[in-house]
Amino acid sequence: MDIQIQVKGIDELVRNLRDLGVNRIPNYVARALNGTAQATQTKMLEETVGNLTVRGSWLRPGTRFGMNLTRASKDNLEAHVFSRASWLFEQETMEFKTAGKSRIAVPMPAVRAGRTDPAKIPRRLKPAQMGAKLFPITTGHGVVLAQRMKRAGLRLMWALERAVHWRRRVHVIDAGMRAAQRHAPKAIENQIAAAIREQGLRLSLLLILGTSGGF
Repeated sequence: MDIQIQVKGIDELVRNLRDLGVNRIPNYVARALNGTAQATQTKMLEETVGNLTVRGSWLRPGTRFGMNLTRASKDNLEAHVFSRASWLFEQETMEFKTAGKSRIAVPMPAVRAGRTDPAKIPRRLKPAQMGAKLFPITTGHGVVLAQRMKRAGLRLMWALERAVHWRRRVHVIDAGMRAAQRHAPKAIENQIAAAIREQGLRLSLLLILGTSGGF
């Protein structure tokens, strides 16, 4: 008994695989990377807005300091999400803020209820604007800038500190990494599957069973 196997469509298969690998797969991977970057960007924006008081439009994508992204292409399979806002990086990483030879003016309850108070400090209450209205006094906790009030006596406005503990309130990088790790594998898998479906790879096998001579 002879068993003959004929494989049809090999030439077409090779051409399709070459086109799939060289032309199509990089395009689809770029799509997956861009989708992942957009999902990452969304989570990083949500993390920032949810934990920091963001005033104005500086965080908006497309602005100088916004949460921006660069897109991948078939020739450059890299997508980036980034912000040039140095103060956002400080909120993410810095534990202490030091003043060097000067001092840091920290608002007291007369100016701001606390660090989580979302209200913007009026410009007129800042030390540079108040000028001669403020004078330093030494307390048991350090030097304080006070304002003399006609009826209420002294109002403590600003504490002068050499260093300030910077409580980390935002985890933008961690949020972005989690979003990318969650989104990327499935996105790439789906896009490659889409590329294969659209290419329509076909391989036909023909199995022929016959007899020759005695057995």
